[in-house]
Parts: sequence; structure tokens; C-alpha cells
Amino acid sequence: TTTSLSNMTGFIGAKIVSNKNIAVNTGNYLGSIAGDGSQDAGMVQIVPTALLGTEHVVVEGGGGPILERPLIVATANATIVYLNNIVAPITILNEGDYFLVPESYYSGSLHKNMVVKTSKPAYVFQCTAATTNSATSEFNFIPPLECYLTDFIDAIPDIDRIGPTVFTGILYVITVSG
Repeated sequence: TTTSLSNMTGFIGAKIVSNKNIAVNTGNYLGSIAGDGSQDAGMVQIVPTALLGTEHVVVEGGGGPILERPLIVATANATIVYLNNIVAPITILNEGDYFLVPESYYSGSLHKNMVVKTSKPAYVFQCTAATTNSATSEFNFIPPLECYLTDFIDAIPDIDRIGPTVFTGILYVITVSG
């Protein structure tokens, strides 16, 4: 299970080195962050460490306090983690160490969010869910705010439609002011 100590310490933060281009998928099949025996798949493809950043924003979904937790994985020693506007470090991580952030750090009222800042580039993932049913957990790679993408999006003709099927949902856009 996801909460098995041997799985968490054996896989989270494992270093992969390759002399060729590779694709790395991470997450779990038949697991859940809830640790209650529920099972779902939560997989994501990660990026090379050269594309990581130091500032991230996560938005709370509908999963409640157990399923809505960011996971920070350090790629360098002495990575200091700050949350929101708290001046004191929340934790200091070494390469391969991880910190599962308590849900209590989300702030706001309607769409709660959390700012994650690290002193060195780090991976940030978000465990989230649509409902409090722990069998619906998801696992997402959160790109940094300073990611190296274009500064505009002009390719989403219909956010509520895939082919002829119409979906109901919400689109969140997180951006830098200005």
C-alpha cells in the first residue's frame, strides 16, 4: 500500500540516472494515500530535474483532509521548505527526502490553495480527489510557476467538450500577476 513504510522510503525520492533519454512514470496502482485499504490508480509522468523550480501553487480539491496533501521531494541536500507566507522553514530536506504536507496548510475560503516554496528546485506532487471517498485518489505532478513554457495559451477551443461529449467541470488557471 501507499502508506507502507518500506514502499514510501524505498521508492519516494529514488534517484534515477540514465545516459539516454527515458520517460519516467511515478505514482501507484492499487493504492491510496488514505491508508485504509482503498485502491485506485494515480500515475503521472515526471520531468528531468533541470526543469524543476522553487515555487508552486496547489489548489485543494474535494478530497478532504486525508486525500488533499502535497508531496515535496528534494533533489539536493539542505532544501528548505516554506509554506504560504510563513517565514520560518517548515522542514529541511536532503536529496531523496520527502515531506507529505498536512492539509491544514491550505488557506482561503472558497477555493483553498497553498504556496510551496523551496530553496532549491524540488519535485512537488499533489495527492487529490474529487470526493472524500478514498478510492478516488489521484496523483499529479505540479509544475513550478517559473516553468519554461510559453507565456500564453491559445489552443483550448472548448474546455467542456471532448469530441461530441459535453462535460461539466471547472478550469483553474494559476498565473503570475502582471
